[in-house]
Amino acid sequence: MSSDGDQIYIDYAPGRPYMECENVTQSTCSIELNKTISFHGNNGQPIIKCKKSCKLFVIKNSKLKVTKVAFHNLVFRSAHTVAECTEASAFELVLENTTFANNSNGIHSTKSENCFININNSTFQEKTYRAIGLKCTNLTAHITNSVFKRNPISLQTFYKKSYKSHSRVLEVFVRNSVFDGEHSTVSTHLFAIKPQHALVLNISIWESAFVNHLGMTKSKNGFSSLLIREVETLRNGIYVSLRNIRVENNLNKLPAVNLMLRFSIDAPFMVEILNSTFRNNSAALVVQMSKVYHRMYASTGKIPTVTIHNNTFTRNFNGRDLENYVPAIFFKEGKYRVTSCRFYDNKAGSRFSAVVIVSKLSNVTFRECYFENHQTVSFAAQLYAKEHSFVSFKGKNIFNILALKTGETIFLRMPFYKTSRVLINHSFQILCPQGYVLNSQKTCNVYENTICCTYIYITCAKCPPKTYALKRAKFIYNTSNHIKCMQCPRGGNCISGTVKAKPNFWGYKTNTSITFAQCPPGYCCDSNDCVSYDSCHGNRTGTLCGRCSGGMSDTLFSSQCTANAKCSGSLFIPSALAMLLLYLIFFLYHEEIVSIVRKTLFGSLSIFETRKTDRNVESKRMQSSGLLKVIFYYYQVVRLLRSTVGPQNKNKIIAKPEDIIGRVLNMVLVDVSLFSCPVQNLQPVQKAAILHSVGYCLLVLLGILYLVTSVLQVFLKPVKPVRIEMRSLVINETQPRPSKFKARVASAFTYISLLMYASSTQLCLSLLHCVPVGDKEVLFLDGNIKCYQTFQYFLLAYVVSSVLPFCLVPVLGAYLLKMDRISVAQFCIACIFPLPFCCLWVYLLVRDYRFHKRTSNNTMESSRVVSGIREDDQENGSHGTCSADNCGCCQGARQHNCCLATTQESESSQTFEDNSLRANEASEQHVLKTAILRVLLGPFRPHKAFLCFGDSILPWEGYLIFRRLALILVLTFVHDNRLKMMLTLILCVAILTSHMYIKPFTRPCDNAIEALSLSTLTVLCGFTLIKNLYYGEDMSSLSDSLNLIHVFNKLENIVVVAPLVILMFIVILSVLGKLLLLIRKCLRSCRN
Repeated sequence: MSSDGDQIYIDYAPGRPYMECENVTQSTCSIELNKTISFHGNNGQPIIKCKKSCKLFVIKNSKLKVTKVAFHNLVFRSAHTVAECTEASAFELVLENTTFANNSNGIHSTKSENCFININNSTFQEKTYRAIGLKCTNLTAHITNSVFKRNPISLQTFYKKSYKSHSRVLEVFVRNSVFDGEHSTVSTHLFAIKPQHALVLNISIWESAFVNHLGMTKSKNGFSSLLIREVETLRNGIYVSLRNIRVENNLNKLPAVNLMLRFSIDAPFMVEILNSTFRNNSAALVVQMSKVYHRMYASTGKIPTVTIHNNTFTRNFNGRDLENYVPAIFFKEGKYRVTSCRFYDNKAGSRFSAVVIVSKLSNVTFRECYFENHQTVSFAAQLYAKEHSFVSFKGKNIFNILALKTGETIFLRMPFYKTSRVLINHSFQILCPQGYVLNSQKTCNVYENTICCTYIYITCAKCPPKTYALKRAKFIYNTSNHIKCMQCPRGGNCISGTVKAKPNFWGYKTNTSITFAQCPPGYCCDSNDCVSYDSCHGNRTGTLCGRCSGGMSDTLFSSQCTANAKCSGSLFIPSALAMLLLYLIFFLYHEEIVSIVRKTLFGSLSIFETRKTDRNVESKRMQSSGLLKVIFYYYQVVRLLRSTVGPQNKNKIIAKPEDIIGRVLNMVLVDVSLFSCPVQNLQPVQKAAILHSVGYCLLVLLGILYLVTSVLQVFLKPVKPVRIEMRSLVINETQPRPSKFKARVASAFTYISLLMYASSTQLCLSLLHCVPVGDKEVLFLDGNIKCYQTFQYFLLAYVVSSVLPFCLVPVLGAYLLKMDRISVAQFCIACIFPLPFCCLWVYLLVRDYRFHKRTSNNTMESSRVVSGIREDDQENGSHGTCSADNCGCCQGARQHNCCLATTQESESSQTFEDNSLRANEASEQHVLKTAILRVLLGPFRPHKAFLCFGDSILPWEGYLIFRRLALILVLTFVHDNRLKMMLTLILCVAILTSHMYIKPFTRPCDNAIEALSLSTLTVLCGFTLIKNLYYGEDMSSLSDSLNLIHVFNKLENIVVVAPLVILMFIVILSVLGKLLLLIRKCLRSCRN
């Protein structure tokens, strides 16, 4: 019906398919095309649908003419064959913007002489037997911008003598196309090119992808994603170019790209694989040139070279079949040049395979290639050269093995003939993973910048357990760096030959080894699987993980780092002042607060009733309970021990109240969200100063309060009328009572000075605590600060003059204050600057001791003289008397004393006003002194005279301060954890023993509670010692030790929380007692 060269336009017909094969017989269902014609879709892509039993188009031609058929913008569906070309001796088929779907065959021919197809921007989808199946004498195929989904292609040439054409050319040009198996089984090659009997082969496949092909079938036949294979010799020329192709996710019995060619030596030849990627294939590439040519031609240069340049082979694996057991490249016979190629994490699969294998009769030159392996799932031998092969390494070739499954062969050359060899130049390197040592065996001759080996065998062997190798073992050119495995250091966790930090340790390099130092709590990695030896917690960084990363700030109450943008100090100062005021109110009125709590909650319990004692009135004024001192000391030492070692596995329920109580009793800022990040770029030194500033701020507030009180007392004091008023006060009234508020201030000052000692000492000593890191000393609190800074010298002077001698202040000050040898003001100043006053007080004590000793001797002599005089008077009968009538005229010693008393009485009557003021001052000093002594000596029992100290009350407060200092010194400056905790345990035992022997408190219940708390601290110290041994030694593999540590952590939690639980239990009992009493009273009133 149509003429030659006609163009037929087919309307879209709004998606309705054209049923071209309906109502026709099998013999008439095909459309015969024997002339040049083109079909065009109009207003869309019309759908032409046929039956699976029918061939839609049958292309034929006359003997003298080529039939040209073009399809544009069409969709062909459900045909047996869309274009059958077998009956055409010569045809040209053009497909543009055309879709083939659900057809058994797309384009098919089995015996055409001249075939030409041009496919552009077309899609072949839904599984078919073959999208293109052509077998022609001369075949040209151009495929651009097209997609083939589960539609394999087969292009093949053949030759018949009856054909007039003798050119026999196969040309294939592919650009920007995708051949996708869609992860479904395709039981054939995805793209097969078989140039049998072709004299000229010209294949160019660029910027295309061969992906997701599953060719693993039960059939014995193997399939490839891209197959170029010639069986017979090619005579006139070969050109094969694979550029920028992507071969991914193909699982086949044959390598994904199978390139096997035969050639004539004198014919033009160029085969190249450039800039391509082979990823995740069961064997990526096999190349082979003619079997009939031995490597003897390599020396004459007659065998052409295959170029493999700038390709990447990643995560390809061993297919476990004879044909695909080489993951990356299998070089069969031929000559190859491999340049600038990269091999990443390819899996050899077995000990007898390798990433690259060079088989016999192969000549391979590697230049600037890079091999790398991270994976530990499979074996990873990188290169294996068999007998009768020649391998040469030129330029910089690196085998960088970062991880291995086990000790493996990395490079192996098997000897066979003397002519077989491996040439290695001076830039050749093999690097074993860290934690491995390199072993090499070789038979080589050394030439200038080159070694020639007939046998070379290189392996990487893992270090034994509990050893490590810091540097990587290397084989460079002809020698190795002889890395040896070293014993695992304390604080390190050596696994698989590498060393990592144990929890709370930080490592640094020293020459060829790693040394570990303990970190401040929470700074370093706190898990059992640290990344490296210098891992830090969170966003911390630097030496000993002492600082936060850039743009981040330390938080006050943890080792976490927070962004500077989240830091704000707008509410910090008022919130901190409110907290300080609460502290201040408690210390000013602590006796009243304790009394109210005792009477309100514990009044019904007899164990809290105050027992009567036999002390005199003065002693009763100074008497007080020691429970507050016991509680403060207990939780201060608990916090010291708990913050000494490793991660703390605290119960989440009790962690918060425990932390709050510990901070309050340690005079440290309480963990409140408003305080977490008061300033930006907060550093550890500033953080420590802020946290431990509570005591100093309270002393400043007390000083301001005392000054305000004194000024108000001066200005509000009424002006009295002259001498008459003063005389009336002396005669008719009692002396005025001194200010009780000043006594409260003095008592609060003493309490704060004593209880803040642990916090202030920790702050000062932590800023002086330096540790060695390499060849330098750094601050333990912030390893980025070098020691011996200017501020540390001033701080050292303060520690020597104030912190260390403070222990003597409660001892010497209490004794001299009680004996009225020093004033209250002097004692308060001595609490701030102890050293000069302690020296003065020691001098006073020694002088008084010597004076009293001399006085006692003189008294004994004078008593003997007086007794002798009395004996003489009795013998002479003379008795010296002095009557009251003649007092003014008396003579002798008694008369002189009586007259002197009369004179003093006369003088005092003239100066009664001055004496009254002095009496008021003395009375006020007495009350202030009593308030201070009540804090220092109140809970403690009397003691007898000892050395230069007379009979007094035991100054045990000084010993309480001293034992805090001893523990802090040991926990701060002893570097070795095990020695530190052993000394601490010894101190705890000594403290407990001294308390049990002396029993310093007046009340037996105070002694019992103190003994219980000290015993608990000793047990807690033992637990901490065991944890130090665990975190400092390699016991991680012992499961029993892990279980034991968990038990110890639970026991620690119980020990720390026990006082709180007991207190809460008593409170509950008290409240229930109150309720029962109330109910009883109500019942009685109802009955009445």
